[in-house]
Amino acid sequence: MAATHEDLESKPLSMVHSLQSLLHHHLHHLDAQLADHVNNHSLHLVSLNKEVHQLHLSMLGDGAHDYYLHRARASIDRLSSMISSAKDILNTTISKIESSIRLHAQTVHARKLLELFLHISALISQVEKLLLLDYTQVHPDDLDSQSLLLLRVAQKLKILHRSIASLHEDFPSQRGHPALLVNLEPRILIAQKSIDTAIDLCFRRSLQQQNKFATLRCLYAYAALDNIAGAHDFVGLLVVAPIMDCIFSDAQSTDPLLIDELEHIQKLITAGATASNQEEKASLFVLGKALHLSCQLQSNYGACRFHGGPILPF
Repeated sequence: MAATHEDLESKPLSMVHSLQSLLHHHLHHLDAQLADHVNNHSLHLVSLNKEVHQLHLSMLGDGAHDYYLHRARASIDRLSSMISSAKDILNTTISKIESSIRLHAQTVHARKLLELFLHISALISQVEKLLLLDYTQVHPDDLDSQSLLLLRVAQKLKILHRSIASLHEDFPSQRGHPALLVNLEPRILIAQKSIDTAIDLCFRRSLQQQNKFATLRCLYAYAALDNIAGAHDFVGLLVVAPIMDCIFSDAQSTDPLLIDELEHIQKLITAGATASNQEEKASLFVLGKALHLSCQLQSNYGACRFHGGPILPF
């Protein structure tokens, strides 16, 4: 049977497709072989590349060495420039940090100083309020309340003096007379004089009335104000001096009980002066006994004369 026209046209197309398929298959096979060859001989290729590079250098001669030396120097110069810039930036940063630290320290210093001044001012206000309370709301005959209030005032003044001492110790730049403290000094002096006068009066009346609790609080107040000399003078004047005056006066006394009582008082005073535990309570007991004996002597012999200064041995 003779081939038709369509069959004749389809044969070349099928041959083209067959050749195309064979070509793709062959190229894929070559690509796989090339990949295997590269993987198997990569080290040889690297070595070959180095040999080619060395051959290139040898062909260029000394000019190549100068060229690469120039490139190396340029790289070093760029690195040096970068290091110098980094150093400048670091120095600037450190300078700013140091400046910030100094500013922070100055701020903290100023804040602490201001807080201390505010604390001192508040203490002065508290002392003034307590003194005003003593004059307006505490009855003069109520020695217990008055002595308790005066003890609180004395303790506040003690804290105040410590704060002022801390101001001079912690802030050497403020030594002398800081402006804020100068403005507060008149109020401090007035408060100090007022409390000294009030404690002296309360202590005198407590001794005269033999109020041991008020007397003890007054002694605590004297100690808080570091005014032991004031307590010493009042005890010597009001308690010990009349006894010693009667002992060394020309009064005639043949009462053996009174002489024994005087010797007992002298032993108590000596014990109170050397006691290490509860010294203030022992001293208070001595004051009470001495005051009791003083009243007895004055009632027996009349008003006694005071010949010397304070002679209290503690």
